[in-house]
Amino acid sequence: MNLRAKILIVFIVGSLAPVLLVGGLFYRNSLNAVEGMLREEVEAKTARIAAEVEASLRERELDLNQLAQGDAVRASVRSSSSSPKSPADAGNAPRAIAAGATASGASPANSPQGATEAAVADFISHNRDYYSAITIVSAPQDARPPVRIEAPTGSDAAPRIKTGDLLPGQLRLDERIWTASDQRSLRSNVTSASSGTPCIAYTVPVFSVEQERAPRFALVAELKLDVLLQKAGSDLNAVAATSSQSSAPAFATRESNAGKPTRLLVVLDNAGQVVYHTNHALKYQPVGAAMPYFDTLARAMRAGASGADFYTVPADGARWFAAYKPVAGSDLSVAVAGNYTHAAAGLSRSAFVVLALALLVAAAAALL
Repeated sequence: MNLRAKILIVFIVGSLAPVLLVGGLFYRNSLNAVEGMLREEVEAKTARIAAEVEASLRERELDLNQLAQGDAVRASVRSSSSSPKSPADAGNAPRAIAAGATASGASPANSPQGATEAAVADFISHNRDYYSAITIVSAPQDARPPVRIEAPTGSDAAPRIKTGDLLPGQLRLDERIWTASDQRSLRSNVTSASSGTPCIAYTVPVFSVEQERAPRFALVAELKLDVLLQKAGSDLNAVAATSSQSSAPAFATRESNAGKPTRLLVVLDNAGQVVYHTNHALKYQPVGAAMPYFDTLARAMRAGASGADFYTVPADGARWFAAYKPVAGSDLSVAVAGNYTHAAAGLSRSAFVVLALALLVAAAAALL
């Protein structure tokens, strides 16, 4: 190798190495900064959503307790010493009732039972987004038939009432309520409403005005989780709607980078069911079947832990960073995930541009 060639090699290495070294350090520090900002964002969103879900559940519980303490609902308790109707007398066919009015076959509006039904019907009419049904159940010693009041659906303008025997799975009564001594609701773990969607069942005691030592009636309310969770993650859902309206492909059954938001909300119960997901195709199924790549985080969430970790979606190789946190007082755990691959994509492109420019400068200098 002649002297000119040796000088050329030394010059290229000497001019290129500092550029590559500085570029590599900048790229690594930038990736760390991106990860730090992404971590801070998803952890903050996770904490906020968990707190909002907890507050919303507490608010619904307070509303149900207020309903149970109302004079109209307690009217049935005061009249519970009268002879109860049998299910056959009451009739098992569904019937509609408008708030404050009496439908055909319904309890008379001026009767204690009719006043109670009207009060519950009015409550569920104003909260149809949150409740699928509320059932009025008497204590075992009263032997009255249950009255199920279902929220209006579709074009229905009024709740529907069914008195008498209910279908299997329609009554999720917590029997511990009959030994309750104070106005406190009993909250179930996540279960399925009659429609098959996830819900939480509240069993609320109804005491008489005289404050008996045990309730004579109970309200069993089925709280729908979909709307509650959707509202808590409204900012993430807005991003999802924007992405789905873009020219990019729509959601696939499995997650992919194209046509999907860069932030996801995932809610699991302690049985491992996907109670909520930004991608609706992944809801209402075991997390192991819907998101097997999420297994490590799912195990931690089911155990009630808080934390954060990376996971990779095999379908497209995208790397996501997720923070998770349990919802206090429930068996729910929420996770917010951010697409780390998408966030770092701009840095990768910049790094390649810097490398290409460095090579061009070195080559130009060598030719001079």
